[in-house]
Amino acid sequence: MYYGYLSVNDVINEKACKSVKEYAKSQNIKLAALIEDDIPHRENWKERGLFKKAMIHMKKGDMLIIYESASLACSTTQILEVLEYISQQGFNVYFAKYKRLFSPGPAVDTTELIQFLMLLKSDFVAKRTTDIIARRRKEGLHIGRPQGSHNKKLKLDDHRPLIENLLDQNVTRAAIAKRIGCPAQTLYNYLEKRGIKLAE
Repeated sequence: MYYGYLSVNDVINEKACKSVKEYAKSQNIKLAALIEDDIPHRENWKERGLFKKAMIHMKKGDMLIIYESASLACSTTQILEVLEYISQQGFNVYFAKYKRLFSPGPAVDTTELIQFLMLLKSDFVAKRTTDIIARRRKEGLHIGRPQGSHNKKLKLDDHRPLIENLLDQNVTRAAIAKRIGCPAQTLYNYLEKRGIKLAE
């Protein structure tokens, strides 16, 4: 049997809903159920509709269609727990976003499995970052370094007396950068940030 699952975040994501439904339609798959979860991601996956409304009814060979790795759980540790459970039960999982099927079994190539898990982890971390940024924007909070903050000490501050002395002697900035052992662009950025002017 086939089950579709949309996490609480997927339900409000038009692209996620569309991807899951379109895959089922393109494969002429009749879903036994399309679960739209309303339980927050922070809850353990066994407390969500993912387990209580889908996996608990699934048998070996059944398929779960989801959108992405973050649909499974709220942390990489839990995602691995879910995949381990899926492997033990013999379910198949289709990830609509990646167009990839996770089909556990003795014939699974270890290298391919590791690459697949790395893809899931990397995508999960990226999604968490974008979700945090979106939430902060929605709440009207500043993103990035606090406004008006500056590093108290920069990398080249220890070389400042030498840098200013060489500039006064009309030594080129490229030559100065080479002498103090840093990329020329690093020196240019430092001079601009510290407001150090070239000798006239």
